[in-house]
Amino acid sequence: MNEEADAFIEGLQEEVQDLKDALSEAQDSQNNPGGKIDAVSNRHARRKIQEVSEHANKALEFLSTYGLVAESLKVHTTSGKTFYIPFSDDAASENEDTVDLRVLYILDRYGVSDAFYHELAMLFSELPRSRAVKKARTDLNHTMQLTRIPGHEGAYRSFERSLCEQLSTMDIGDGAKFSRTSSFVLLSYAILMPVGRYLSGIGNHTIAVVKGAEDYDTISTAFAATFQEIDGLQQLGFVAVNGVSYNIELFFSSDMKFMLTMLGLNAANSIYACPKCTVHRDCRWDVSKPESYYSTTMARTLVTLRRAFASHGRTAAVHQGSVNRPLTAIPVDHMMIDELHLFLRIFDVMLRNLIKMSEPHTQQLVAYIRSCGVSFNIWECESSDGKVEWTSLTGEAKKKVLKLLPSKMKDIPLPNAFLDDVVQLWKVNYFPR
Repeated sequence: MNEEADAFIEGLQEEVQDLKDALSEAQDSQNNPGGKIDAVSNRHARRKIQEVSEHANKALEFLSTYGLVAESLKVHTTSGKTFYIPFSDDAASENEDTVDLRVLYILDRYGVSDAFYHELAMLFSELPRSRAVKKARTDLNHTMQLTRIPGHEGAYRSFERSLCEQLSTMDIGDGAKFSRTSSFVLLSYAILMPVGRYLSGIGNHTIAVVKGAEDYDTISTAFAATFQEIDGLQQLGFVAVNGVSYNIELFFSSDMKFMLTMLGLNAANSIYACPKCTVHRDCRWDVSKPESYYSTTMARTLVTLRRAFASHGRTAAVHQGSVNRPLTAIPVDHMMIDELHLFLRIFDVMLRNLIKMSEPHTQQLVAYIRSCGVSFNIWECESSDGKVEWTSLTGEAKKKVLKLLPSKMKDIPLPNAFLDDVVQLWKVNYFPR
């Protein structure tokens, strides 16, 4: 009896030893035989990550008893480098091929090159692979139909198709506004409802862009197809979206230079430079006439602009500044000059005249302008004889000065003959924006 028990115990001891040997071998196989993961090349690091993934997947098999599935593991090296380790081929593939559109936006917004991002993705494995980013960008580009502009570095898309896409996601829309930005010549539009959205970047939609000079030849040739489509919608007066017709009313807005170009008129310093009427530049100061005089008797229309262009080559009094044909069929009374540009220019002229009138008491003027809550100074240029310069104010600072300075002007030493007129001029040019 004792012999049988001894033999049984001896057998158990042998099995326990075998299990210990097997466990020791398993532990040895899981130990890292080489260098640390942040001390080897990227190629070897990826191989070690795969080994860690296999071992961690086995160690976490118990999760299935809780009804849980591990998809990835986040680990840090002693040097602070982070790795995201997938537990399956599907997870690894999904991690590499899925690209958040916000990543594409950031890369495009800050001009990050593909070569730079590739090197960055090699350092941080949690980032999508560079090939996946390129594929996502290509797929995104294919969702928008762009047409190259012949003879120019630029492209455009269908205005009507873009407008229909935006209307299909809105409850109502009753108009469109066009604008342009510098650097590249850019055409964009915004639906004027809901109120306020068109003032933000998300409410503006670019339909054409070209790299080139902001002149009549470039704009007329590069945007010919876009203007033709706009004129068609202007004549039609509506667009159909998912079986629903939306009445549309088109407006155009830009700074003075671009608007004069669109209307085929001469430069802003020419004799007949007003885009709205045919007033002579020597009569622009005349405010004795009612506003209706300029908006009716002397008003420009597309008909008068085309007729004046046909007479180009005669005297300026005949063609009245029309040196080219208007580029679009949007009515002149639907063209709005960007008031921000006008406000900034008008303020600069008024401030320059005020500084000249306040001589030799400019330092008192500086003190009153500073009392409006802005930083301001006037100094004499060293390189020129008696010429002065002053601080360039921001848009918000200019609004503060325009609002608060008129009430302080009576204390500034100005010629009495002009004081009331100057104060009134500053007051009439201020209105809340």
